[in-house]
Amino acid sequence: MLLTKNIKKTKNFMKNNQLIKILIKKLSYFKKDQNNKFQDIIL
Repeated sequence: MLLTKNIKKTKNFMKNNQLIKILIKKLSYFKKDQNNKFQDIIL
């Protein structure tokens, strides 16, 4: 029971990690490309 709970937690954590990575990517891209600021905000 406890093990499956931990596996679920780990999966959720990994999913969140992916989202965080994507966000960081978007942020770094956003910083790099200040000319297209408006475009990025829409996306």
